[in-house]
Amino acid sequence: MNAPEAAEAKNEFVTPVYEAYARLVKMLLPSSGCLAIYAVDGDMAWGSDGFERPDFRALVDDFRGRNQGLDSNQGVIRETSTGVNALIARLGDADGDALGYVVIELGRNSTNAGRSMAASMTRPLLSCLASQLSLERPRSAPVEVPAYREDPRLSFVLGIGEIDLNGPNAIPDLLRRCVEQLDCVSAVFCIPDLDLTEIAEKTADAETRAQLDTTRKHLLAWVQLNNRPMVVNRVDTVKAPYKILSCPVVDREGRTVGLIALFRGSDSVNFELDDVRVIEFLSRQAMVLLSERQDPVSGLMIGSAFERLLDERLAASPAAKGTLLYVDINQLKNINQSFGYSAGDEAILRTAQLIRRSLIAGEIGCRLSADRFVAYLPERDVDSAIMLGAELAKSAEALGYASAGKRVPLSLRFGVAGLPENTAESRHWIAAAELSCQEAPTP
Repeated sequence: MNAPEAAEAKNEFVTPVYEAYARLVKMLLPSSGCLAIYAVDGDMAWGSDGFERPDFRALVDDFRGRNQGLDSNQGVIRETSTGVNALIARLGDADGDALGYVVIELGRNSTNAGRSMAASMTRPLLSCLASQLSLERPRSAPVEVPAYREDPRLSFVLGIGEIDLNGPNAIPDLLRRCVEQLDCVSAVFCIPDLDLTEIAEKTADAETRAQLDTTRKHLLAWVQLNNRPMVVNRVDTVKAPYKILSCPVVDREGRTVGLIALFRGSDSVNFELDDVRVIEFLSRQAMVLLSERQDPVSGLMIGSAFERLLDERLAASPAAKGTLLYVDINQLKNINQSFGYSAGDEAILRTAQLIRRSLIAGEIGCRLSADRFVAYLPERDVDSAIMLGAELAKSAEALGYASAGKRVPLSLRFGVAGLPENTAESRHWIAAAELSCQEAPTP
């Protein structure tokens, strides 16, 4: 009898949903290996690779004997007898009673930072696993219990696996799920230095939006000052008629660079500790997405992610349409030499802001290199793209700014290319747009 059959025979666990947890672990920790779940007595109940590992069982037995006082649903890193680093946690119910144990394989060469991140990022997942085990816990005699209403946080965390995390709309999609599944009226993600703000909200009138905007600005100042999550469940019907949960967004150097916040109506349930864990998870996940896909100076998509996205669009639809708008900053080298590299970075950021603010839903901007940008305009023809390029160039000329008491000129050159015939690679399309830009007269 294999391990899952043995567990079912003991009436300990049923295992219809654990594959979803294994997929979620792999999404959070791409380098992770096996996920294994153990009953309270230490017997294996389920494993993602289908077999029981003696080194995991020994780790669980040792953990059960040495860590009885450890908080439930709090992962710690231990080394197995074979030298593999693994995250192990005791799963408990609301009363603190043990439900089982979970082990996640991390590998042999995990760094201290990697181990710390693994323990932090899996906290909401461990809470959800505990909720799942609590549902499956056998009862010695039939009892009258209230009808179970699935915890929306469980559905939310598991549903993240359905989002295209490589797509340009990953963060907006995460926020929309918050509004739809966590009973929120609004969700916001903001990185001020990148001029990046993403908002998802239910239908709201102008007065409600104005109140939310004011509250968001105060929250950003508070988060940057205190650098920790904040929960407000006591509603001020005049100043802030919402229940609020906010969390700082921290970059890889540990600096607070922005916030993510959720808002609930005054008649909704209070935010709880499990909600805090979910938003902390969202904060880290959103920052990982940004660091992997977005340029840290401009806030636009990086070249490799942009090309991958275009290649996927071309592969999915041979009849793809649209245009590419290629933009080049004139004389960026001279700006760096005359005014310093900080002025050059400012020119890049201001150009990126112009591009980002000019794009509509479905259009995607990218910074290819120091002074080169490209935007994918799926619904615009060549003439419309040329008009957009001309508007950007005109705005840049009017935007010139001061640095060290001197005016820094900013001018752009652009080119446009429709999808070339018989091409299936994004680099050919980008090259056509770049050639168009090079052939344009320099202002």
